[in-house]
Amino acid sequence: GHTYMDTQTPAVKHAYIYKYTEAEHWQECEYCHITTEKVPHKMGGWTTVVKPGYTFEGEKQQKCKNCEYAVKESIPKLDIPGDKLVVVIPDYDKFVPSGSVDSPDSSGPSGETKPSDPTEPPSSGNKPSGGTTSPSIKELLTKGEEHSVPALPTLPPTEDGNLFDGWKNKETGEPVKKGDKLTANIEIEPVWKDCGEGNHTDVNKDNQCDDCGYLLVKPTQPDDTTEPDDTTEPDDTTEPDGATEPEETTSDNPSEENLGDNQTFAGILFKNPVVIAIMAAVMIVCVSLVGIVVKKKKR
Repeated sequence: GHTYMDTQTPAVKHAYIYKYTEAEHWQECEYCHITTEKVPHKMGGWTTVVKPGYTFEGEKQQKCKNCEYAVKESIPKLDIPGDKLVVVIPDYDKFVPSGSVDSPDSSGPSGETKPSDPTEPPSSGNKPSGGTTSPSIKELLTKGEEHSVPALPTLPPTEDGNLFDGWKNKETGEPVKKGDKLTANIEIEPVWKDCGEGNHTDVNKDNQCDDCGYLLVKPTQPDDTTEPDDTTEPDDTTEPDGATEPEETTSDNPSEENLGDNQTFAGILFKNPVVIAIMAAVMIVCVSLVGIVVKKKKR
């Protein structure tokens, strides 16, 4: 009846994670699934997730201080002051990743209503009333009773040859510029100017397209090609010199370091006429000495 216990390990501690419904929350161990007592949510204050604009609703949420449960509600659209119209620029952050742009009308439209401050919040992290996340939207209000378009932002070029060339109506494709009269809210999108590969002109020879400003590659090609040429020329000249030097040393100075796989030191010696003559003389002397010794023994 003898028993014993061995290789005991300590019990694993509970790893609790929050579970919740709309009314309450509790904790449950992800190992043994034991649960704690259910308690009502302890909600915090409201925070704005998306600021509203003139053409779309915003969004706010209220989160539980303990679990991840949150309640979201929409924020009504802003009231357009003075019965003005709105010029909407969708996906604004896509064109200005740095968040800075040359906008001569950053102070806003007409001075009588000063709606510039309300137009700034919708320019980052906006979401339409549908509730799905969308790229940022920038909104500008028209000026005066004639609803003239205010000064529009000037966007930086996205790349060489893709230069900003104004704005156009997203629906009709017609150009939109400062001072145009509007009869309804519009969405505008940028126009990029690029002649396309093979269609650039450079009459003044400044290595830049005369029409779209594309930076031609002609001046950069010689620079790129000459640099490797300068570096490769000495390499090409030194490589054959280094290759010929060992060839000359192997033929004129047959040392052990320059011997091939099929050559031996003895073979090289026997091919030398001086060595052959010496060895022949030594053999003659040896033969004559052997003959003298033999004659003396016979006597």
